Amino acid sequence: MAAARAAHAGQTTPDRRQWIVCCSLFILFAISRWLDLEHGVHDAVRALFEKGGLYHLRQAIQVPLAVLAMLCSVLVAWYWLNRWLVVRNYQSGRYLHIAQAAAAGMIALICLRMISWHQSDLLLYGWRLNWIIDPALSLIVGWSALRYRAVTKISNHPV
Repeated sequence: MAAARAAHAGQTTPDRRQWIVCCSLFILFAISRWLDLEHGVHDAVRALFEKGGLYHLRQAIQVPLAVLAMLCSVLVAWYWLNRWLVVRNYQSGRYLHIAQAAAAGMIALICLRMISWHQSDLLLYGWRLNWIIDPALSLIVGWSALRYRAVTKISNHPV
């Protein structure tokens, strides 16, 4: 809807492309969730490690991967904040930017779930943060698309 509105409202081509990419990502996330691909990949990697006799080394691999995922999340958040200072005055750009941040957050969440490090699993599943963060990020993207659609009806501020 937002990509179609961007085209109709004369927004920039990157806006349309970015909405299509964001929508495509969330469609892929939904298909992945429906087919339970995360658990399938996790189980396949675990079986591969067990078969190769490397399962006892899993924490030596999980910890750096989890740290890398968290570091990437911090860098993306820093980039998002710097970019936010540029787009915050443009209503249409603001909502696209919020949707992109939610998509990046979903990618980070999926990475942490697939790494399945004990400490991150404790946060995600023990405190049930996974059941809050996952739907919240999806709702944020949907809300952003609806708001984008509404504000581009009113004004045509280029990003």
